[in-house]
Amino acid sequence: MEKQTDARLLQNLSSSHEEADTLLILHSIYVDQAINSTDTDIIIRSPDTDVFLVLIAFCQKYTHPIYFDTGMGNKRKMIHTQTLCEKIEQDVLDSILGLHAFTGCDANSAFVKKGKSKPLNILKKNPEFAPVFKELASSVTVSDELHSKLEKIVCQLYGKPSYSSTNKLRHDLVRQKYTVKVQNVLSSNRGFDISLLPPCRAAFKFHCLRANYQTLIWKQTDIAQPYIPDPEDHGWKTDGNGVLSIHWCSSSTAGGYSFRKSCNSTAGK
Repeated sequence: MEKQTDARLLQNLSSSHEEADTLLILHSIYVDQAINSTDTDIIIRSPDTDVFLVLIAFCQKYTHPIYFDTGMGNKRKMIHTQTLCEKIEQDVLDSILGLHAFTGCDANSAFVKKGKSKPLNILKKNPEFAPVFKELASSVTVSDELHSKLEKIVCQLYGKPSYSSTNKLRHDLVRQKYTVKVQNVLSSNRGFDISLLPPCRAAFKFHCLRANYQTLIWKQTDIAQPYIPDPEDHGWKTDGNGVLSIHWCSSSTAGGYSFRKSCNSTAGK
């Protein structure tokens, strides 16, 4: 028997989405709403963590079982999304997109060697952080108050919960590394990997803006024609040809504290 294909124009799926990551969710939500059968499962096949976390964030919109098919070979697995979401606290579900974009995703940088598990554990142990990431995923701008709260979270991520300034933390970590100790005055110093430092406040500001921009895109995944703000107001910049690139920092300094002064003050001790 000859197979036939039925092609129709669906206005509800005529979208302005630029990424397949969000289109997968948009299309699957449409299918979920269009299916009348109660014994139908929906499967999304993707290796992408971004897709998985956006699916978790929108899990409650589905009325049919939704599975996430990922991995290759012996590591391939099928995850029943609703069952997984039932085991996750609601405040974590509400803040998961903000946390993911903030700690590193396809469109935003990550904190070196901090991964995903440590930030998630910090969130679970500190429920007061959940509204911060929820606001990051819902506000069109990053206020000074929100920025300060995120800065304090980063200080905790680097093991210094008593700090609230990444500039101060950077300064103290470097000073601690290079302070001359009398008993080890002849020992050699192998240097310091500055990538292991938290970002300075000037760079951190743009990091937060990019995280906010990405979560605004994810939060509107179920909308075919979402409102997306100007990326140049959210940590990106364009060249003369209109090509986007990351706006890393607006300052040429490494932060509000002088490393040179710190080193000079200990050089003669």
